[in-house]
Amino acid sequence: MAGVLEMTYIGDLVENKRFLIFAPKCATVEKVLKIMAENEITAIPVASSPEQQASMEGTTFFEGSSHFIGIVSMLDVVLHIGDNLDDCKNALQTPVSDLIGQTIESRALWTAGPHVKLIDGMECMSKGIHRFLVPIHEHNDEPSPHEATQFRLLTQTDVVSFILEHIDEMGPCVSRTIADLGLLHPNMAALSVPSNIALSSALRLMHRKPAFSSFAVVEAPREEDMDSSQEQQMGVTGGKLVGSLSVNCFRGMGVEELSWSLRPEMTVAGFLKMSAEKGFSRPLVRVRPTTPLGTAMAEAITNKVHRVWVTDEDGWLLGVVSFTDIISAARRGPTSFVHQQR
Repeated sequence: MAGVLEMTYIGDLVENKRFLIFAPKCATVEKVLKIMAENEITAIPVASSPEQQASMEGTTFFEGSSHFIGIVSMLDVVLHIGDNLDDCKNALQTPVSDLIGQTIESRALWTAGPHVKLIDGMECMSKGIHRFLVPIHEHNDEPSPHEATQFRLLTQTDVVSFILEHIDEMGPCVSRTIADLGLLHPNMAALSVPSNIALSSALRLMHRKPAFSSFAVVEAPREEDMDSSQEQQMGVTGGKLVGSLSVNCFRGMGVEELSWSLRPEMTVAGFLKMSAEKGFSRPLVRVRPTTPLGTAMAEAITNKVHRVWVTDEDGWLLGVVSFTDIISAARRGPTSFVHQQR
């Protein structure tokens, strides 16, 4: 299993990818939202000005880059617009640099050289890093981020796609079931929100719990079973799975769709229905504890999602398998990963 991962380099996976799409720090939120919608991306690095360049130490992995001051995600933009619905026009003219630091993801910008072994990059991704900037320089085989003239982006999706393409070389790990590999995390069941909760409240919860970039949406409780406070209904575990809420649900949306979606009366169920009708939503992918890891990977990549939900035969939520889990399992192999906590 380790052979192909040891012999492959990060640069190999990004060789044919387009150069990095980024925004200058003076760009407005409106401009950045347009770039995201046109390119169907949910995060964009923000370029720094020369006087803000910071020195760094190291030769392989860097936290940040002197070319960039951070990364803005769709969640940053959505929360900003939602907080300023009464003055949306002015909110859209806010410099995008003002949004950096509001979420953990906006501060998590990592760079890895093209000659870093894939298996070493996977170690970082198995700890929750979603992407690397890969510096490219036509006159330097191993540029530092300071010297690079261009960057490409390596994502967890790229790595899982590579593993799937070389599944015959991955060894027995990919044929073992989710339960056998210890991926259900019985003590860390997936956070879920009821379908009748306000969308704005669910997004705020996502902001407060950065370890969870997606929530399972479960069937709303019966009226007689509901708590008096919506806040008490959020962040629960389990329930009958009816949907999935993540920043990917906003992929491709423009100002009009976002403003309509973020109205105070919009529920999670109403938003998911609108998102599906307008073609923004991604499929809800379910697997069972007995599903092989390779099958779970294929389902995620085919449906362009970053996680699969684990349910029982009646549709009750048991857990979630994310790309972070998959990369960790593929890197460690079946024996050392069992019962490891996320």
